Amino acid sequence: MATVSAGTFHVIHTELVVGILSLAAMSLVLLCVLRLSPKIPFLNLEQKERLAKAFDNTQMVSSVFGLIFIPIAMVSGIIASEGEATTDPVLLNKIILS
Repeated sequence: MATVSAGTFHVIHTELVVGILSLAAMSLVLLCVLRLSPKIPFLNLEQKERLAKAFDNTQMVSSVFGLIFIPIAMVSGIIASEGEATTDPVLLNKIILS
């Protein structure tokens, strides 16, 4: 059985955070466009409301999951680092900025 290194684990969680929060941002932008535009071709009022509800739900769920995965990505980054926070300036920057 193959093992997963700490660096790979960190990369997976970092990419999950970026992807999930990007989905939340895109859903929010599309929701704003849908709500602020007076008339969208090829959409009646019922379809517009269904799309708005879907974008709203997608944005909220992906935001929650993104916030859950941020601390996991932080901890996995600290574990995957090679030095200690007192000797490694990159790790110290990551800890401070997180």
